[in-house]
Amino acid sequence: MELQGAILGEVSYGFCLRNSDGNLIYAQAEDIGIATNTEAEVRGVLQAVRYCKNVQMDHIIMQTDSQLIHRVLLEDWKPSWKISQWVEEIQELETGMDIIYTHILREGNKLANALANQALDIGSFHCQTFQ
Repeated sequence: MELQGAILGEVSYGFCLRNSDGNLIYAQAEDIGIATNTEAEVRGVLQAVRYCKNVQMDHIIMQTDSQLIHRVLLEDWKPSWKISQWVEEIQELETGMDIIYTHILREGNKLANALANQALDIGSFHCQTFQ
């Protein structure tokens, strides 16, 4: 599948990590400037995988509301040249990790989307303490 007519604009990504009890343990968002939504989605996954690798979280269920990114990460679809460098990096980072990629509806991804929107408003941030 190839990106056709992708719209460029000011984009950001956001992701959050929950433990096995469902408690929020980390959140991160970044304004990445002018790009496509697909680029923002794949870069969000990349940053989440990087973070998990750095803190040695090896068993992960990764949820995305992007059907395209989900299918690319499952290797059902080939990535477009525009995102292939990030997909390749994700695949390299996956070595030694157990990652299950799942697709969720946008409604199930409200927190990550809210974080991304917040990054557009105030800039990049990360949170490790929640009250």
